Amino acid sequence: MTGAAPIVVEGLSHYYGRGTLRRQILHEVTTTVPAGEIVIVTGPSGSGKTTLLTLVGALRSAQEGTLHVLGRELSGARPAALEDVRRNIGFIFQQHNLLGALTAAQNVELGLRVRGRHGRAELRQRANAMLEAVGLGAHLHKRADQLSGGQRQRVAIARALVGQPAMLLADEPTASLDRASGRDVVDRMQVLAREQGTTILLVTHDNRILDVADRILHLEDGRLTTFTDAVIANTQQMMGMLALSNDRQSLERTVADLDEAGFRRALHELTSQSQRFLEATSLASDTAYRSLIEQALRIFTRRVGQLLDAERASLFLVDADRRELVLRVSQDAAEGGEVRIPITTGIAGAAAVSGEIVRVVDAYADPRFNPDVDRKTGFRTRSVLCLPLRNRNGRVFAVTQLLNRRDGRPFDDADERRYLEFAASLSVLLESSVELSRRGP
Repeated sequence: MTGAAPIVVEGLSHYYGRGTLRRQILHEVTTTVPAGEIVIVTGPSGSGKTTLLTLVGALRSAQEGTLHVLGRELSGARPAALEDVRRNIGFIFQQHNLLGALTAAQNVELGLRVRGRHGRAELRQRANAMLEAVGLGAHLHKRADQLSGGQRQRVAIARALVGQPAMLLADEPTASLDRASGRDVVDRMQVLAREQGTTILLVTHDNRILDVADRILHLEDGRLTTFTDAVIANTQQMMGMLALSNDRQSLERTVADLDEAGFRRALHELTSQSQRFLEATSLASDTAYRSLIEQALRIFTRRVGQLLDAERASLFLVDADRRELVLRVSQDAAEGGEVRIPITTGIAGAAAVSGEIVRVVDAYADPRFNPDVDRKTGFRTRSVLCLPLRNRNGRVFAVTQLLNRRDGRPFDDADERRYLEFAASLSVLLESSVELSRRGP
């Protein structure tokens, strides 16, 4: 097997249960992962992603098909053979699997002890260095049960990486980490892959880290496809969920009749579909998809304003080349119309430039306020809640704005928290719409 790819899967099927309760989880999965490649597997919950990961990780024996991992056949393999393979794999799972009575450093040392190649001093030195690298240098001697969930996850990541394994398997490694910490983790994974040829198979729902992948595969109902195929297959379903894109009145009525919980579910589903679009480029010329996103963006933005009891909800797109904000969604702006303001002026501009949330009690008393938009739309702005939106690369590419609470009071902390929840989904919708506009019909 010299020179063979570290992961070779052919016709892999797997089942749980027996008799009438027997259920097939994986259906003839076939793929190859060369050395040094980072492959991300996405898919809905229950699709078989974790099962695939545990089979490749030699945590259970394969039942049907062929599964070669690090030169060993795992189909029908004995426990001793599985253990030999596991010694060369680093694991990061959703459950941290740390020993609560041990310190962070001691837990990481365990990742090296299983290889039996290091003395006590070297164990401690390498464990401490890896914990420093994941931002836990101040928590080396805290027991695992004294750490937060995010800190425990970083300890688990350090334990998996410290031995510089030949292969790394990760199940939602950034799920409990903030954006900066998650970025640090996947950047370290990239270093392993590029400099040491470490093969990485990663399961995630986190669209912030998809850019590290050499390939993205989609697993649904136990069947493996490319993202392109998955997006095409799901387009029709998305269209049905939100009615026909050319029937705007129907969509508006549907959204208006939803309570907040129902609206959140609808927004979540459309957001999920938009994320898939952003991860696959084959639908860039789909005019039906373009129309749906454009109309849904307007309708959902206005509905957010209604749910937060604001008189207006607006969206500005950042035109970085011209240093301007483009009013993309506004109740008073005609569809297809365009209002532009310099990015260096206005409250929305302040949010775009600073990247920070801006809350204003009295707009006309604030020197940053630009009354030009009011003059063009005939609206009278009093209070403002302004939030920058970031794309998958962390760059501010749009600004959302709520204007005037209907009860006359200024926006408060509670409004800001609720607004943030909706704005995250609107960010995905807007980014997919922007991506379509850039690529053209």
